[in-house]
Amino acid sequence: MPASKTTLSADYKPAQFNIPLMHVTNPYITENESKQEFDAVRSTKYQLAEQVRLQHHDFTLYGRIVNGLTNLRGEDATIATEAFGELHQYMLIFLQKNSLSSECIEKSKYFKLDIIK
Repeated sequence: MPASKTTLSADYKPAQFNIPLMHVTNPYITENESKQEFDAVRSTKYQLAEQVRLQHHDFTLYGRIVNGLTNLRGEDATIATEAFGELHQYMLIFLQKNSLSSECIEKSKYFKLDIIK
């Protein structure tokens, strides 16, 4: 979870979060995240860690358009485009099943799955 001012809200109660959580992370920037807030969530957490040093905007439509139309990033644009599509497939599976399985992710070049109960 990002380090933010969320905890200042009187309504913020992560321990009451009781539905499965899909958390997409970049292990190269997790030092800015609050492990305490993440651990406070008591539901099953499906943590997808990307493995190829993508940038935050690579997971947005803006990044997809820039990578697809300008091709300024060369091979990085191809990797980002493939990872974008793969992540969205995982999101659809998660939304349909309220879970992800290791079998679903095991062949991925871009993501690693940790299931935290």
